[in-house]
Amino acid sequence: MYGTGSNPEVHALNVRHPDHGEVGHFYWHPKSGEIKDVLVMGGHEGKGIATKMYHVANQVSKSEGIPQPKHSSKRTQAGDAWAKSVGGSIPPLKGGEFH
Repeated sequence: MYGTGSNPEVHALNVRHPDHGEVGHFYWHPKSGEIKDVLVMGGHEGKGIATKMYHVANQVSKSEGIPQPKHSSKRTQAGDAWAKSVGGSIPPLKGGEFH
């Protein structure tokens, strides 16, 4: 189950499992669209949840007229691999290093 929320600091998409509670979240900046945080809890990694959240966030953005998520230049190594797997415009990593 997906839930959405918004405040002046971040747009949020949360995923809840009926038996396990929250299993992931996806946050993006309300003005720039920059992805601020993507997290999938331990035992739920590798199941496509982050990718689904990315696609749902893009759909929500279109339907609500808010900025679409954009990959950040501040990504971890795992975040960089994920960004490349979902596509979109991927900026070079800031300073060429993983954060």
